[in-house]
Amino acid sequence: MHRQFSDTTSGLVSVALKAWTALTKGWRKAVAVDTRPYRPEAHYMRGPGPKWRAAHAGPRDPAVR
Repeated sequence: MHRQFSDTTSGLVSVALKAWTALTKGWRKAVAVDTRPYRPEAHYMRGPGPKWRAAHAGPRDPAVR
């Protein structure tokens, strides 16, 4: 009887701990403040690249440079 009680208690504690962990992770995610500042240089685009130019290039006039 004592062994069965111990197994049941252990199982309940394990389930409770998993539920608590899931709850706290969800709470942290819900109230988390993004501590990474916005860095515009990380999002700066310099313009179309060579693949875009190759795909959209029109006929070239050798006289125009």
